[in-house]
Amino acid sequence: MTVERLSLRGFEKIIRGRTNNEAPCIVKFYSMGCPYCVALKQPFEEIADSHNELFFFAFNTADHPQLDNTINVNGVPSICMVKPGIFRPQVLVMDDPKEPDDETWYTKEQIEQFINENYKGEET
Repeated sequence: MTVERLSLRGFEKIIRGRTNNEAPCIVKFYSMGCPYCVALKQPFEEIADSHNELFFFAFNTADHPQLDNTINVNGVPSICMVKPGIFRPQVLVMDDPKEPDDETWYTKEQIEQFINENYKGEET
């Protein structure tokens, strides 16, 4: 699956449960001025390619600094999973790594582990 760029309006729809998606969404928060974010682009796309059952998005926080009022993202890069819910979606923000990667901050394996721990692989 490809990684789609997400607008603020699109992100707000996802976290408010106003989409037709029944599968979780994985969102990478980034800024083009962040070297970790730029380096993380390819590994994140590779993860998206291996998970056709999930939706993957990239959200440029530099375009939308008001995001801090919407979700608890401490900086970039950050990754969250938004799981659909009956009343409202569940938003899970990935913890900062105990040992950040010198190039990408999060490793591909750390992101995969976050996805596997929070998504049981239910079919959509």
